[in-house]
Amino acid sequence: MACCCNCGNNRNRVNNGNVVLIPGPMGPQGPAGQQGPIGLTGPQGPIGPQGPVGATGAVGPQGPAGATGAVGPQGPVGATGAIGPQGPAGATGAVGPQGPAGAVGPQGPAGATGPQGPAGTNAVSQAAFYTNATQSLATGTNATVTLSASTPGNTFTVNDNAVVLPATGIYKITYSADATGADASTVATLSLTNATGTAIPNSSANETVTTGETVNLSKSVLISATAGDTVAVRNTGASTLTFNNLALAVEQIS
Repeated sequence: MACCCNCGNNRNRVNNGNVVLIPGPMGPQGPAGQQGPIGLTGPQGPIGPQGPVGATGAVGPQGPAGATGAVGPQGPVGATGAIGPQGPAGATGAVGPQGPAGAVGPQGPAGATGPQGPAGTNAVSQAAFYTNATQSLATGTNATVTLSASTPGNTFTVNDNAVVLPATGIYKITYSADATGADASTVATLSLTNATGTAIPNSSANETVTTGETVNLSKSVLISATAGDTVAVRNTGASTLTFNNLALAVEQIS
C-alpha cells in the first residue's frame, strides 16, 4: 500500500518503514475538565522530628483549697518530764470534828490502902420525927404535929405547933404533905416559918391543884439556928386546904 507521507501539512515521515510522528506547535490551553473523583488517602508518613520547647506560659490563678485530710494516728507518748521543785506548804486546815470516844480501858490494879484518917464528929446529934394524918389548914396557920419518933436523949419540944430548936448549930429540916383541891384551880403552898411567921428562904413548895385532885408538896433545907429558935410547917397559900400524910423531920447535925 502506498503511503503519501508528505501530502499537504502532513509532517509525519517514514523511517525505515515506520511512521515517525513529528509534533507540531502546541495549540492553546483548553478549558479545565471536570474534577475527577478523589483518590484514596495515602499511607501516614513518618513522624517528623520534635520541635523546640515553647516558652513557659503565665502561672494560672490559685485553685480552691482542698478538703481537710483525715486525722493521722496518735503519736507515741512523750517521755515523762523531770519532777518540779517542792511547792510551799499550804495553810493549816480547820480542826476536824471530835471523833467518838474510845473504849474504856481495863481496870487498873487497886492502889495501896491509905492511912487511917482521924475520927469524924457525929453526923447527927439528935433528931425528931413528927406527923399528922389529916387536917384542914387555913391560910396563915401552922400545921398540927405530933412526935412519932426521936433519937435517945432528944431535947426537942413543941410550942404552938412549932418545934423549938434546943441548941445553937446547923439543922436539916424536911417536910412532906399531900394537898387535896377544893375548887376548880387553887395554888397549894406550904413553907417552913420561924417564930415571926416569916418563911425561911428556899423552904416553900407550891403546886396547882383542882377539885378532888391531890398533889405532893415537899422540901428539905439546911439552916443555921440559935438555941430557942422555932420552925413550923405553915399554909402560906391563899386558900384553906386539906393536907394528908404530913411528916416533919428535924435533925441537928452540928
